[in-house]
Amino acid sequence: MLGAFSTDQVNFRFQAYIDYEMTEGEYANVRELYERLLERTKHVKVWLSYGQFEQSLAPSSEAEEALDEAKMRERAECGARARKGKSRSVVYSSHEFVANYLLLSTVFERAEKVMKESGPDGKEERVMVLEAWLQCEQELDAAKAQVVEKKMPRRVKRKRPIFSDDGQVRCINLSSSASFE
Repeated sequence: MLGAFSTDQVNFRFQAYIDYEMTEGEYANVRELYERLLERTKHVKVWLSYGQFEQSLAPSSEAEEALDEAKMRERAECGARARKGKSRSVVYSSHEFVANYLLLSTVFERAEKVMKESGPDGKEERVMVLEAWLQCEQELDAAKAQVVEKKMPRRVKRKRPIFSDDGQVRCINLSSSASFE
């Protein structure tokens, strides 16, 4: 069915469906849609959008504080309901936050790998992915941010020796370029 549409139309339809599922809070469906879209295209914007989605669900200190407050409220409400004979329990789990953080890292790792495998043509896209990943990690985990920083390209100044007529060696700086090590 989607084969009859152009790539832009397919991406637009996927994105509209992803946006709808996000507003409905169906995050598992959103992940499935991103995975299906990535089967069709490996475009850097799709990877970045997927990473931003996972970042929106990743833990933060504020989210963990809100989770702790919700747990305390729920325990108090459960106790009050139990005294009234109406027992209903909702369990909030910080494991969800940890899982979302791991998914965030996995998405960016996969994106970086795909861009790396695309060869020299994917160098700029790889930098875009690494910058987005670094920004996310700086907000969430400083230790992991250092690991991502090491993956960033560095400026390399290349020098070429020039031999003069009297036998002296001089070095001339060539243009500097970014390279991955």
